[in-house]
Amino acid sequence: MTTERPTALVVLGMHRSGTSAVAGALVARGANAGRALLPSTSDNANGYFEDARLVAASDALLAAAGSAWDVPGPVARPMAAPAATTAMAEVFTALRDSPAIAVVKDPRACRLVPEWSQALAGAGLRPAFLIVVRDPREVAASLQARDGMSAFRASQLWLEHLLEAEDATRGAPRAFLDFESLLREPDAMLDAALATPVSYTHLRAHETEAT
Repeated sequence: MTTERPTALVVLGMHRSGTSAVAGALVARGANAGRALLPSTSDNANGYFEDARLVAASDALLAAAGSAWDVPGPVARPMAAPAATTAMAEVFTALRDSPAIAVVKDPRACRLVPEWSQALAGAGLRPAFLIVVRDPREVAASLQARDGMSAFRASQLWLEHLLEAEDATRGAPRAFLDFESLLREPDAMLDAALATPVSYTHLRAHETEAT
């Protein structure tokens, strides 16, 4: 007899693509994003819904590969960052033990899907990916305003993040969410996305409990 692993919703997308809005909407429906969330800032007043420990672990993994979220180019593997791997395992295990469905989000994870997937599986979770896609011109404008990043570099990073996320999630439960459609009809878009790759009845149960 086998027991199906609980699902973890993994929100992927380039920085400034609306991933925080998606994760926040899922939390509002009863999902659990963790207990050590990054605080809101003037750039994201409603919050990021990112566990600070996962962000630090992702930064450490990228640094071990000689890279960073804003450095274009391939990410070298394997990565030697045992402390980061341990931290990810602890976060995912705590989320697995929560009665609410887990939602984890960090744009850096677009480039670290294999490492995140391995850590999630090791914690007994089944990842289902929600990939948010926003017009790269809008992303570039937002990054230029926030970080002073050139449009060329922002567009290059947008392309690399999306291509790596798409390639690494092939064969896994996943759905793509268009940012503009999310703005117009957020509930309908989330309903449609969740209905296919994940056990939506599981989320609906927690959504009912939260109300």
